[in-house]
Amino acid sequence: MPAQAISITLACLLIPALAGCTLVQQNQQLNATQGRIDEKTVQLTQAQKEQAALQEQMQTVSAELHEKQVSNKELERRLAKLQAANQQAATDNDAQRARKRKLDAELTQDRAALAALSQNTTMNPAEQQQKIDQLKADIKKRLELLSQIK
Repeated sequence: MPAQAISITLACLLIPALAGCTLVQQNQQLNATQGRIDEKTVQLTQAQKEQAALQEQMQTVSAELHEKQVSNKELERRLAKLQAANQQAATDNDAQRARKRKLDAELTQDRAALAALSQNTTMNPAEQQQKIDQLKADIKKRLELLSQIK
């Protein structure tokens, strides 16, 4: 029996020691898991900030695009109105009428080119905007010339 008592005593001492080792190991695993959670939380926060910045950029670009489209549509509306008024206006002599027809034809070509540029999605946006601005300047010049012929 003394051997049995010693076995029981050793078992009683080893069980809490093994339980303590298990608790230490679980505590280490818990700390490692918490470290991974903290790291992922930081990564998530950074990703959310990047997404918010990208969303803001997208809204800015969308607003700029909308503004340019409105400007183009407004320009086309004014141009159509002026062309209609110019077609109805009577010119004083043949030279003025010929010049007016030439300017009207150029305005029509510029308007078509502006519409084509506005619809072009393959062109470099900066180059496209530069060409649009040049066409707008040309149209403005021709409209000024037309306004002088009355």
